[in-house]
Amino acid sequence: MWVIAFLCTLLLSTQYGLANLQGPKGEVEEVILDITNPNPEFIDTITRSPYGLVTRIYVARGGYKISSVAEKEEPIWEDEDLHCEHVTVLTRGESRTHVNIYLRDEYGKRACLYYERDDEANDWDEATEGNFYSIFQHRAENEGTFESISVDFCQKTTCKTYLVANSQKLPFLLFAPNVSYRIEKMLDGNDLIWEANNEDERCIHASFYPRDIPTLAYLVIQSLAEVRDLYYKKVGNSWTSVDKNGYLADLKQAGFDESQVSDEITMDIADVHSDCFYTTKYPINNYGVNSYVPSLGFKLKSITEGNADIWKVEEGSAAKCTYINVVYKDAVFCALFILVEDPNNDRHVLYFVKNDKKWKNVSKEEYYGYITKENGLEPLGNIENPKVVMSSFTNKQGLRIATYASRVEDAKGDVILVHGLLAHFKSDFCASSTEWNFEHFGSPMFQDLGEQFMDEKHVNSLIAGHRHIFEHARFEGMDAFEVAPRYEYRHSLVEYLNRLGYNVYGYDHQSHGLSESVKTFKCHVEEFSDYIYDLLQFFSIVKRDKFDDSSEKWNQDLIYEQGQVDKKIFLLGHSMGGNIIIQAIQEFYKSARMEYKFVDGVIGISSMLNLDNHADTIWKRAGKPFLGAVAWAAPESIYSIKDFMNYGESFDFFTRFNDPFFNTHKLTYKTFSLLSSSCSGVHETDNIIRYPENLPTLLIHSTGDEICSIQGPRDMANKHLKSHQNVKLVEYEGSLHFLTVPQSLILSQTHLEEFLDRVTED
Repeated sequence: MWVIAFLCTLLLSTQYGLANLQGPKGEVEEVILDITNPNPEFIDTITRSPYGLVTRIYVARGGYKISSVAEKEEPIWEDEDLHCEHVTVLTRGESRTHVNIYLRDEYGKRACLYYERDDEANDWDEATEGNFYSIFQHRAENEGTFESISVDFCQKTTCKTYLVANSQKLPFLLFAPNVSYRIEKMLDGNDLIWEANNEDERCIHASFYPRDIPTLAYLVIQSLAEVRDLYYKKVGNSWTSVDKNGYLADLKQAGFDESQVSDEITMDIADVHSDCFYTTKYPINNYGVNSYVPSLGFKLKSITEGNADIWKVEEGSAAKCTYINVVYKDAVFCALFILVEDPNNDRHVLYFVKNDKKWKNVSKEEYYGYITKENGLEPLGNIENPKVVMSSFTNKQGLRIATYASRVEDAKGDVILVHGLLAHFKSDFCASSTEWNFEHFGSPMFQDLGEQFMDEKHVNSLIAGHRHIFEHARFEGMDAFEVAPRYEYRHSLVEYLNRLGYNVYGYDHQSHGLSESVKTFKCHVEEFSDYIYDLLQFFSIVKRDKFDDSSEKWNQDLIYEQGQVDKKIFLLGHSMGGNIIIQAIQEFYKSARMEYKFVDGVIGISSMLNLDNHADTIWKRAGKPFLGAVAWAAPESIYSIKDFMNYGESFDFFTRFNDPFFNTHKLTYKTFSLLSSSCSGVHETDNIIRYPENLPTLLIHSTGDEICSIQGPRDMANKHLKSHQNVKLVEYEGSLHFLTVPQSLILSQTHLEEFLDRVTED
């Protein structure tokens, strides 16, 4: 294994121009890395922000070797024999809190040393791998907290910020925060039960007895150092802390009899009890997906459809189902997958399909193949040895932009994918690996109070789930799924386009994903046109077959070069990407003649062409005219009016929340102002006249899309481009925005194939 790692490292390093650094025998100059002021003459600096935590990555340039690391005059590490591949520095504000030094010996064996800043002693202490990743996870949770909330147990209804179990089947009233929210206070009306001592503390579970008029409370409190249990008793009008024995005695005295209570439940997917499950439904046309999470306090032990058994735990097993994803077609359930937690046998994803009214356990391949056939489609052939390879280019502002390519032999053409706001190439166009994400991050909700969050098994899971974030300084030449194992190729839009015979290219927008940013926070650009120029540059790179050349830089003459290519080139944009691709075409024809063919076809999926649906209150509508002025005066201030997505409503959303490079934070005023103006600008007459009349265009959108209004695509297709040839709008009944993910992509396959084939054959 070490030999393979060594050869891979050698190959990649040669591509980066660092071959002379591969071993202590190379003739290189040894240098000191001062993490407070790295010398750009011999150190390259890369900035990434996983989970919003700013991380500096330092790599020696060609001809140099990092032999020691220091903070000003204070040494952190020194070793002349080992080769330092790169150094990562985790920051907090202006402070540097952790240093990881990635090393390799002369035999190719890799290792990492971890150092933590001791502010009291004013020096650096060596730390363990587990300690670093536990702290990193805790900081990621704090950084990812949307809001710290107070919960009053008199409010007994589940809402967006917290979950409630108020079932007649349980004697307890239960509360837990929704994903990304922090409970900082527990209240009984106006009376305080518990309050966090600092920002690192949060309540992750609260139980009250009896359910109707509670007098006893059990809280689970999580902090960086520990998870602890707290117990309270109501005396008069106030709550008093008690110990565990006192709490248990009071429970018994109050009438609680454990032998009379069962927390095990069965689910009938044809008749789901609302007080036992949290339910979210995603209907679209005659197809849809329902997701279910067992309510707090319950352990789901079996699943049926009427009298037909689907799944059941073995007698005496501690396993339980924590999530159910049910697919239906024409109001008939046809397939599902479930997430199963088993303390003795880890975590498993199980797939089921229904044949002749009987359910059977199948493989993941059979599951997706069955859904495909149920929708009247035939599965396409597999791609041998598929790979999404990474590269990069330097954009107009000098930022390094991460790029991706998945190529096939004898390609019919090229499709360039442009992702949406908050997202990145992999999150919008690759498939989320349900197995990997469940194994490392569990379910959207903590349901087992016996789980110890800092035990050895949990720490090992943290290490395995986060290690890849820091292991690689440069990604050029690497497989995208080695860089981000939480995603996979199979069943993705990338695979589908490859199987149709097209090369697929894409990139992460600046300030998104793995690309660099003008600021440390995400999704913030100086001008919306920065996105457009990046696409025009990448289009030129693909057109000139320069994807693998990471030395590519901005050259305006090349951007507007009017040379023809033999194969067809398509642009496909999702969400904000749908706006960018149209504006890129309009921008191109400001400088080029209209008779010149820039691109052969355009596909917009859930395109961001109208955001008026977000002005859904009188206050938002009243404030809209002033948004630009506020953005000008305070561009980096946070736009606090915008609601967050509910990342706990489904496993797909939960995996996005756990993606270190998917932005879950609120956006700046400037970002919202630019988004709003971009939706107006794309429809302006001066821009519409620069959109070629004969350019084949396909727009796909859900009628009830709450993120990007369908009014934008309707105006574009039925008003602005009404006289144009080959413009088609496909509307789906439903509210789903993410139409490029595997479970919804099935609906669009026929439209995509027909459009691509027709344009390619012309």
